[in-house]
Amino acid sequence: MAGAVGLGPTPAKSASESGFVQLLVVSALAVLGALLTAGLLAAAQTGRQAAALERLVRSEVAAEAGFYRLVAAIEDPADTLETAALQGQTTLALAGNELLLGIETNGSKIDVPAADLQLIERYARQAGLDGRDLSALLAELGAARADGDGSAALEALRVAMTGLLPSQELNRDITRFGGSRIDPTYASRRVLHAVPDLSPADADRIAAAPPAERAQYAQLSRYFASGGRRFALVTRVAWGATDLSEGCLPIEISTAGRVIVLAEGC
Repeated sequence: MAGAVGLGPTPAKSASESGFVQLLVVSALAVLGALLTAGLLAAAQTGRQAAALERLVRSEVAAEAGFYRLVAAIEDPADTLETAALQGQTTLALAGNELLLGIETNGSKIDVPAADLQLIERYARQAGLDGRDLSALLAELGAARADGDGSAALEALRVAMTGLLPSQELNRDITRFGGSRIDPTYASRRVLHAVPDLSPADADRIAAAPPAERAQYAQLSRYFASGGRRFALVTRVAWGATDLSEGCLPIEISTAGRVIVLAEGC
């Protein structure tokens, strides 16, 4: 499965409504999946082909339902699924498949090739890198950025941080596909504390706020991005022993907290 799944904008939901809406969505998609499966099975020439096609269609149904479930969670501040998906630890059983849900948040990470070097220096220093090691890192980053080699810059920071931060936490904080500024919506506490013109108290205040409330702090730092908050919803479904389907749905969150599905792909 590639590209965005055709999900239209959904209305905001209360916590009491989201479960019912989710059930309706999954039920409707299950019916659609059954119809699609029937058509594909009729065209299959062997039992093995039929089984593979059925697993594939069921995975598509599960992924579509997963996108709806994530949208409902983002639009409902009382729904904790958004936080769990952000940490990459959310799995749901839908349409006979185990579905992994995630939120790709490059905009809230430090873009190593593009971000201000002072921000990167503060991030590395607070993790415990200092002295000659920090000076060597900054020199290596400067050279890689001067050459326009974003991959080398990202790898330099990864190597320098080895042993200081677990790889999962480092991946949560850095990227090469974000931008020169940081969207605070999903920024980690570590990233927020690295912002040069943000006080520790303000960094803690933003970190403690739920994602839906963080937009109000965008004016606190010149390092913060402004405008629409753009992210991507991600689903992964294992539908065979060695087969994995991945889906990506680009979204923008409006100032009213509504999810807008973007036309362009991830």
